[in-house]
Amino acid sequence: MGTAGSHCEEEVDECASNPCQNGAICLDRVNEYSCFCVPGFQGYHCEMDINECASRPCQHNGTCLNQIDHYVCQCLPGYAGVNCDVEINECESAPCWHGGTCSDHVGFFTCSCPPGYRGTQCEVDIDECQKPPSRGQSQCYQCDCHNTGFEGQHCEVDILECASQPCQNGAPCLEGAGFYNCSCWPGYGGTNCEEDMDDCATHPCLNDGECLERMICFANPFEGETCSIDIDECESEPCKNGGNCVDLVNGYHCDCLPGYSGIECANEIDECQDDPCENGGTCEDTIADYICRCTFNPDGVSWGGKNCSVELTGCEAHNCQNGALCVPTFQREAHGYLCQCPPGFYGNKNISRKNDRRRW
Repeated sequence: MGTAGSHCEEEVDECASNPCQNGAICLDRVNEYSCFCVPGFQGYHCEMDINECASRPCQHNGTCLNQIDHYVCQCLPGYAGVNCDVEINECESAPCWHGGTCSDHVGFFTCSCPPGYRGTQCEVDIDECQKPPSRGQSQCYQCDCHNTGFEGQHCEVDILECASQPCQNGAPCLEGAGFYNCSCWPGYGGTNCEEDMDDCATHPCLNDGECLERMICFANPFEGETCSIDIDECESEPCKNGGNCVDLVNGYHCDCLPGYSGIECANEIDECQDDPCENGGTCEDTIADYICRCTFNPDGVSWGGKNCSVELTGCEAHNCQNGALCVPTFQREAHGYLCQCPPGFYGNKNISRKNDRRRW
């Protein structure tokens, strides 16, 4: 409920149960909490991983791998780039040895070897090893695997550059042909993600917001990544009984309908509290109004009007016959009377006379 203790003097920390997931920061509020998600997550508790591959960013049939706050494209042979949008020139690294001519293709290359050489890269000198070597003698050729990403007698073994776990601070390692790439988490940089970056150095938070590590901003009553969004306190519809909510900076104001008062228009105004009814009239409270039940004295003075302040004179010259009871009335500023006939009689019961000089 937001408070605890025998006298409700202790404020409950709604963040004590660690409701925010995936490294999110929990901000305790009165009777509620807010989770500020790290990049790549969303949801009330930051429980949902944002799928960065939903927009299909990888081109040329590249495979998209969803990561936290980013994506990685695994390109088909012959393509490179963040989105596999760059066609690789396989001849750019001059792979053909011994003066071989390189022809570039999509995903591979071919070498036209000069006389005396053969192999995929013209790496085999066929002139020096016409006969098999004698037992115990050295081999007649050697493969130079330098800068190829492979090793072994024929460069047939792929070197796993990520096997040594070079990436620091929990960064994922991405294999390449002869190289590796570290995908750093927010707040870290460097080749191996070894540098702790100061995200608050550029003062990104607006509206006097406080910047925390990983560039998370706090500034009531603002929200958003840089505290640029004014919180709408009227979103929860705090005004009751039809009151109109006006959003303010760090607050709200309720314009109440007639008959209601209070900060949230929760109090119904008692229009009878000032005793508006005179001459013994009884006050009945209604919404934004009141009704006076005036006294009726058939043998004396009776009162009427909004506040029972008008002496009713309609019966002074009544014409009720045969013992009928005269009941004075006052409607539309006119005095009149009704005849309540005794059993066995009937007739005109509503008689009024205007231009009476009595006022109320």
